[in-house]
Amino acid sequence: MMQYGTAFRFLDLPKELRLMVYDRIPCVIDHLALSRRDWSFFVKKQLLHRDLNTVHGDADSKQSVTLVVQTPPSSILTTCRTIYNEALHIISRRRQHPVLTQLKILCGADFLDVFSQQGGLLDIILNWTTPLNSCAEGPQELKTNEKIEDWLLDSELVTVEDTKHFQYFTLTHVINQVQQNLSSRHALPIEISLVPHNLHMLEQFMEIFYWRTMKKQGRVTIKVGMAGPQYYDNPVDSHIWEETLSYVLKDLDDAMDMRSLVYGTTSGMKLLRSLKLVGSLKTRWDAEWSRQR
Repeated sequence: MMQYGTAFRFLDLPKELRLMVYDRIPCVIDHLALSRRDWSFFVKKQLLHRDLNTVHGDADSKQSVTLVVQTPPSSILTTCRTIYNEALHIISRRRQHPVLTQLKILCGADFLDVFSQQGGLLDIILNWTTPLNSCAEGPQELKTNEKIEDWLLDSELVTVEDTKHFQYFTLTHVINQVQQNLSSRHALPIEISLVPHNLHMLEQFMEIFYWRTMKKQGRVTIKVGMAGPQYYDNPVDSHIWEETLSYVLKDLDDAMDMRSLVYGTTSGMKLLRSLKLVGSLKTRWDAEWSRQR
């Protein structure tokens, strides 16, 4: 009989208990990378001048987009053959069902165009999360038992080829997680971190994104900023681009204010940003973001 305080091997536990442990391993932050060439809703519908002479009709189609999710770590599978054989099915199943507490996207500025286009991923998320007949006070709950896989095909938002992709089940699960966890909010909060790709066209892509999301009539709140310094060859560049992003957004805000005076309309979009996410400025930005949620 094992005495109190003595060490024991994990494999000395009954197999039933070990299986329970695998199913309860805490999740960690993970990145779900999606190739833009693999999905029909990532095909750019309104080509820019720079896209016309490219092979795929999109100069940036080779770039991927990353969703920040939470999944159980797979490191336990490297422990030994016995644990690998026991845990593989459980860990694989859980990794196909990532946990999503907030919609966070890591992408280049060029993806803002594709993300916000008609029938794009933003439309898919919003239309599944909040029905089109939502009232002004906020989104209503979905009154149908329709599965998201059927809805996507019936709405022609995906193609049959999309459904054959090995990540399709995981992606639909993520969208469904957004609906389950975030649809009760008055506006869907989305956090976008921009990596240093195509930043020389930041103003053009931000303007496209700003005016498109403005038309969502208060259904979305966007928090946009630059990705952390670890994504830059020179960490100082991240602060330079944060300042550039702030100037671009201020110009767009001023243009929106002028439009409100002329046409009597206001933007339904709330766009939050920060110059440098450090110290008291980061605290104020996070506090403002929390109040919007």
